[in-house]
Amino acid sequence: MLIAIFILFGVVHFDILNNNIGRKGYWILTFIILVLLLGFRYRVGGDSLSYEDAYPGMPDFRDIKLYGFYYTERLFAYQPFWIILVAFAKLIGKDYYIFQFLHAILVNIVLSYFLFKNSKTPFSVLLFLFITHYYFYLTIEVEREILAICVFLLNLKNLEEKKWLKYYCLAFISFMFHMSAIFIFILPIFRVITFTKKTIVTIILLLTPLIFFKNFFIEILKPILFLESMESKFKGYQEIEFSITGTIAYYTVRVICFIPILFYGINKNYKSNWMLNAYIIVSVLSLALVGFERFLNYLIIPYIILFIDILYSLNIQFRNIFFRYIFVFLVFCNIFFSIPWRLFTTSMTGDKYYYLFFPYVSVFDKHIIKEREKYMVNQWDL
Repeated sequence: MLIAIFILFGVVHFDILNNNIGRKGYWILTFIILVLLLGFRYRVGGDSLSYEDAYPGMPDFRDIKLYGFYYTERLFAYQPFWIILVAFAKLIGKDYYIFQFLHAILVNIVLSYFLFKNSKTPFSVLLFLFITHYYFYLTIEVEREILAICVFLLNLKNLEEKKWLKYYCLAFISFMFHMSAIFIFILPIFRVITFTKKTIVTIILLLTPLIFFKNFFIEILKPILFLESMESKFKGYQEIEFSITGTIAYYTVRVICFIPILFYGINKNYKSNWMLNAYIIVSVLSLALVGFERFLNYLIIPYIILFIDILYSLNIQFRNIFFRYIFVFLVFCNIFFSIPWRLFTTSMTGDKYYYLFFPYVSVFDKHIIKEREKYMVNQWDL
């Protein structure tokens, strides 16, 4: 709460009142606070707990030199650059919290740089990420994937400027951190091809039937699932089913409600229209295969930056107050129907999702939250 208030002061003083004196210094101080928050946490998060448990058995550079990256079957779950980063942390010290602190520094440096450079109102974007829980989801729930996302954020300029050699070199680095980065290899399709309103609606209508033919969808994907671990992962996602109610709700909020937002971007000729096109198509495919939802992690930060920047200019762009509020409502519904919504959900074993993040515990206390540990045990047993 105190950190949210601290960021809120930056929103008011620098974004709303447009004061520039001390802006960069306050942003750096905010970055330091966030690094300390993540770096000093103790068993807070989701996947990060499993990474912490696996850490003692992870190889150092001597092991990698002698046996390679995949000398045990368990290491096939990780990509080489993640293993190298862990080995580098072990050079400094064997304690997991050294790695955790190093991870917090790397991730927050990239996020802070990207937000400050690409948003006119970075404090507002950060506050939005913070209160909607996207910040925590990205940094400590998908702890390995966020490294691939950070490389992609630095690579975004190459995509927009169509510098393909640089783009694919950095895309390869993203993939070496997390296999979900296979998505960014096909993302240039949306940058190269210009979609009209008619085209995008046609594509959505053609893709929608895939929701009901999951096995057929997997067969289509097989040619690009060139790693055994990728195919295994997607087959696991294939077992996850939406209820009829969930399918209708998801399709309504994430697809139908998004179409006016997309058309608005096309009308305004935003340079980020390629991203909106990719976002809605991946949203449709996510209903056919839940794993596609992970691909939206790469787009969510640029999407929120675009939304916040539009929000600050709504008085200019929307003369009609009714349409102004409708637009805001649609975007909020679209964004909140993902990570923020999960905070109110309960797993099949009765465990609440928010247990993974609340309450916060620091390394100076090292208090075990039983509900959090139970959630992770039950999740892996399902």
